[in-house]
Amino acid sequence: MRLRVISTCADLQALLAKDLGPGAWSQISEEQARRFEAARRAGPHDTGRRCTKSRPALVDGALLLSLLGRLRASIEDLRFEFPSRMNLLYGFDDVRFSDPVPAPVMIRLFLRIIDVKLLEPGTIHVVYAHRLETSEGLTILEANAINRIYLQEQAV
Repeated sequence: MRLRVISTCADLQALLAKDLGPGAWSQISEEQARRFEAARRAGPHDTGRRCTKSRPALVDGALLLSLLGRLRASIEDLRFEFPSRMNLLYGFDDVRFSDPVPAPVMIRLFLRIIDVKLLEPGTIHVVYAHRLETSEGLTILEANAINRIYLQEQAV
């Protein structure tokens, strides 16, 4: 496949509503799920649920959201190389999770660009639609990521 390098607003607009990917398969191990749960327990988000050796570790939705950037980079024929001074994730919209998924699990990302706007010279607004799928074909996460790309002055 031919490598697509995305470095301008026009490049993003050319890919609007097109499927990008899928990304490479990635495993979430039982140890990774347990460590993430332990880290969440250490903070203010204690749900009271505990993984034990007799109870399988479930993949937390926040863990799935945290992996999206790395999984986006795993799409082999796609590279985002903006001459940017800052990329900012404003947040997620339309987040939907499936039923709890036991670890270990193999996942991969499907990506689509659903909105691109040049807000002002040097500022690009882009919304990526993410869909995570297991090796069994189950969609376990859908989320739109709202981003701003602030380009370097000479790239304007």
